[in-house]
Amino acid sequence: MNKKKAQRRFVFACLAPAVILVILFMVIPTFNVFRYSLYGKTGIVGDAPFVGLNNFKILFTDSRFIESMQNMILIIVMVTLFTVVLAVLFATLLTREEFKGKNFFRVIFYIPNILSIVVIAGIFSAIYAPDNGLLNSFLEMIGLGMLQKQWMGDSGIILYSIIFALVWQAIGYYMVMYMASMSSIPENLYEAAALEGAGKVKQFFMITLPLIWNDTDLLRYFHDQSKLHVHSDQYEWRSWK
Repeated sequence: MNKKKAQRRFVFACLAPAVILVILFMVIPTFNVFRYSLYGKTGIVGDAPFVGLNNFKILFTDSRFIESMQNMILIIVMVTLFTVVLAVLFATLLTREEFKGKNFFRVIFYIPNILSIVVIAGIFSAIYAPDNGLLNSFLEMIGLGMLQKQWMGDSGIILYSIIFALVWQAIGYYMVMYMASMSSIPENLYEAAALEGAGKVKQFFMITLPLIWNDTDLLRYFHDQSKLHVHSDQYEWRSWK
């Protein structure tokens, strides 16, 4: 009995600091932000009048806010899509293919993930600079000066410039995650697939993709729909033929 009490006290002592910090720096500030949103604007002194949900009504009828929300949704969707696709592609190349410098490319791809957003902003400020930026200078050097743009000043392409920077920063983390999943796939699956006449592309779609999505709980539907049948230690892919 005393042992159980000691274990409970130990668990409580471990969790209490984290719970207190979450309450102080996340729960209470979030509650206060919502509470303040129910009051009208006021100066440094004086009581703010209670306006209820009127601030939200003004917000959702503001065209600039709606445009900002649309841009945010576009960035989230595009960054997620390109990050996952490119991460899976590069993870497959670095896991399944043999070439010189594999470890070097692993490090190169992962370095952006450990950089702060401030450093990322500084790097792409130098890349996208309109006068002497790396991108415009490179285009001019190879004779494509007509493609030079105001990458962070043109409203038509600034979103895509931001998306590229965010994908570059995030791709390393997901690539490492998918590489770990791919490394756990038994090699005899690929050997059996090769004996059945499946090429590398078909092996990727019928073995690699379903299994890594199963391990990461992504698109489990595709894994369930894949016609992968396991019979003891032998594997048969009926959809190849």
